[in-house]
Amino acid sequence: MLRFIWCQIIMWGVDMNNRTLAQLRRKNLGLKIAAALAVLLALLQVQSVQATPILEWNPINNKLIGARNVDVGGWLYDVWFIDSSCEALWSGCDRNKFLFKDEVAARLASHALLDQVLLNFAPHIPLDTNPWMVNGIEDTKVARILTPYEREPGSPEVIVMAAFNSDDRPGTFDFVPDSPAADLVTWNTTGYPRNVWAYWTVPEPTSITLLGIALVGLGLSSRCKKT
Repeated sequence: MLRFIWCQIIMWGVDMNNRTLAQLRRKNLGLKIAAALAVLLALLQVQSVQATPILEWNPINNKLIGARNVDVGGWLYDVWFIDSSCEALWSGCDRNKFLFKDEVAARLASHALLDQVLLNFAPHIPLDTNPWMVNGIEDTKVARILTPYEREPGSPEVIVMAAFNSDDRPGTFDFVPDSPAADLVTWNTTGYPRNVWAYWTVPEPTSITLLGIALVGLGLSSRCKKT
């Protein structure tokens, strides 16, 4: 009887030891995953802070066709300047296809164009005082760049926020109106020299981002195998 009790005590001790080791492993794995997430977030923050817009040019006519790494509210986006209609660009002008969903976000995006992209970067890149250098703009005085964000189902109009860039002194008469505007869904900016659409996209993940995601993924995969 005593031998049986002693064996039970030993088995209980071994079981408790195994449970403790398993808990320690899980805790250690959790700390590793948390550390990987912290590294990923730090990398993303550094990437966001350090990134500056990269201008994209049409090599044939030297027009600005877009810009990458535009900071809108702390997040980076790409933007392309396209002469077309809302109907053609956003699958029938479907509001679900708009990258920015409300007036606040569209306003931030429009200000970002004026503050980060449409600037006089150098004597040979005077985007602020030469609005015609933007693709789709032929007017030498003013550019009106449209960012859509709202459309009621079935409505013939789309609500847009506009960024106005003029040829005056840098920073003067460049503005985003206090109120949004409404344009026809089928209205094509081609042939309207002062107007062009801003087509915003989310950039592809960078190698730094992919590395961070891979580290987290490896941690989660390891955890699944051990549980």
